[in-house]
Amino acid sequence: MSNGIFNVPGPRNEPVLAYIPGSPERKALRAELDRMAGQVIEITPRIGGRRVTTGRTAEVVMPHDHRHVLAAWHKAGASEVQRRARRTTSGRVCRGTSARRSF
Repeated sequence: MSNGIFNVPGPRNEPVLAYIPGSPERKALRAELDRMAGQVIEITPRIGGRRVTTGRTAEVVMPHDHRHVLAAWHKAGASEVQRRARRTTSGRVCRGTSARRSF
């Protein structure tokens, strides 16, 4: 049991936006969606804390427009993890491979 006196502030929610046609928040949302749709990003996995680019890529498309590409992601598998485990420095081994061998 605590003997302290606590003063917990009341909850405050952020304002609820209506996004009605012509509103500033709707215009800002539309502008951000258009900006994001206009660029293609590259998604790379992180193995051992480093970005891994494999050259084997696949596309991420819009759910409602499969012709519009949003991103390209690099496919990685067990061979990339093993290669990264061999490249570790200072005697460290990747966590995933060392944990499995210790059991």
